[in-house]
Amino acid sequence: MESLELAVVGPGRAGGAVALAAQAAGHRIAAVVPGSSGRVPEELDVESSRFGMLPLVDLVIVATPDREIPAAAAAAGARLTGAAVMVHLSGFTSIGAVDVGTGRFGSLHPLMSLADPVRGEQALAGAPAAVTGSSADVERLIWRFAESIGMKPFRLPDDQRRLYHTAAAVASNVTTGVLGLAFDLLRAAGVDSSVVRPLVDQSVANAFELGPSEALTGPVARGDESTIAGQRLEVELVDADLADQYGLLVDFLRKRVEGGAS
Repeated sequence: MESLELAVVGPGRAGGAVALAAQAAGHRIAAVVPGSSGRVPEELDVESSRFGMLPLVDLVIVATPDREIPAAAAAAGARLTGAAVMVHLSGFTSIGAVDVGTGRFGSLHPLMSLADPVRGEQALAGAPAAVTGSSADVERLIWRFAESIGMKPFRLPDDQRRLYHTAAAVASNVTTGVLGLAFDLLRAAGVDSSVVRPLVDQSVANAFELGPSEALTGPVARGDESTIAGQRLEVELVDADLADQYGLLVDFLRKRVEGGAS
């Protein structure tokens, strides 16, 4: 697509990653408005702007935390000239949060873990992106922008956003939290956490190829209660809180196995 003029509001981890990817793809970052964190990636070739000085742009990207989106969109909308499309990067919030009366608004949600702007820019290449627009032409522009920065867009109905985002949070955040427990136990055993990466990678691959129920292995899948009890005892000797976390995971897995969930 042809180069777009962009304004980015709140260029933190997600907004900064998208802005850097857009800049690398040949789009022009015409204005950056820091969010509440005040962060602006130094790699961006633009000076920070204030809301009295927004230039004429094609696309405004609101990348603030969810609770700040309506206020940030309203502040930007009050100072827009022309018919710029305004989008937010949230997977949970309705696109109505950036409806400032122009009729041209939507959302672009990168379905990717973005730890910081620089790593995030790299991670966006090939990442799925949920696209929702207030109209067909708005959705088409967002879709083409996503493709231009290397993402693979798919359409997400606005009334399904919350369920979609919950699933994404489980897939990413809960997985990361469970790995944290595994890392704690490996550290207590004097083993470097890197040794389980091939195991984790293969387990995830099996879940996608075979389905989670077929891919699940280990004592819970086998119904080996004596091993589970022995594991719980070993974890208890390390830390009672970690043992409680282990117990919750075992209960969760039992319910998945007994219910035959996919």
